[in-house]
Amino acid sequence: MCDLSYADHPKYKEILSCGMKDGNQLKVVFLVYIDLCEIHGWYDVQIHPCTEHNLMFLSGHPNREDLRILVLPLDSGHILSIEHINTVLQSVHIQDCSTNKVTMAVCDRDSSIVYYNLSQGIAPPDTPQKTEEKKQQRITASQRRNQEVTDNVNLFLESKRQKIEEIT
Repeated sequence: MCDLSYADHPKYKEILSCGMKDGNQLKVVFLVYIDLCEIHGWYDVQIHPCTEHNLMFLSGHPNREDLRILVLPLDSGHILSIEHINTVLQSVHIQDCSTNKVTMAVCDRDSSIVYYNLSQGIAPPDTPQKTEEKKQQRITASQRRNQEVTDNVNLFLESKRQKIEEIT
């Protein structure tokens, strides 16, 4: 049986070294870090302590092309007001990362994590037409990828068939 825990993980040790006192907050930051890296496949996830507000931020790229996104890991029992979030965001300066929006990662006791995107102002939802357009774009992209795979398989099979004909 393996006796390792998250406390043995090198990234957790790095989080500990940031000087934060709240052990629960440290665990939440670690769980969100692992979720972003291992489950969601983010790239270059970094830890940013904000000792002024006794919080830690994470930032990373959801994929190789996207800009860096700021993530605020929070315990589900943590109480924050909109004013406090704005104050915190105004004091945070992370290179190559916009702080006019943040993704809150709310972690519950059972380690489940829910992500909320927050930004300044009110962002209206997409219209039904825009939602349908996005759906069609996803379908078209999927069909294009499937066709590329089919084409590549056919090219491979054709080259194998030609080699067999040359041998016989």
